[in-house]
Amino acid sequence: MISLSNRLEFEELGVDEVRKRIEAGIYYGDKLREAREWRDENNPAWVSARAAQKAVTVAIIALVISVLSLLVSLLPHIQKIW
Repeated sequence: MISLSNRLEFEELGVDEVRKRIEAGIYYGDKLREAREWRDENNPAWVSARAAQKAVTVAIIALVISVLSLLVSLLPHIQKIW
C-alpha cells in the first residue's frame, strides 16, 4: 500500500520522473517498493491494458447472457420439434 505522502509526491513528479528516479537508485526500501507500485498503477500502457481487459470481460459476459437469452427464447420451439 502506498502512503499518502508518497502518493502525493509521485503524482506531483509524474510517471516519467518517478521511473527515472527508480532507475537512478534514488529510492530505497519501502519508498522504492511504493514507487514501483505507483509507477505500475499509473503507467499509461498498463492503464490501457487494464481497460482493454475489462472491456473484453464485459463483452464476454454480454455474449454469454445473449446466448443464454437466445436459448431460453428458442426452448419452446425446440420442445415442439422433439
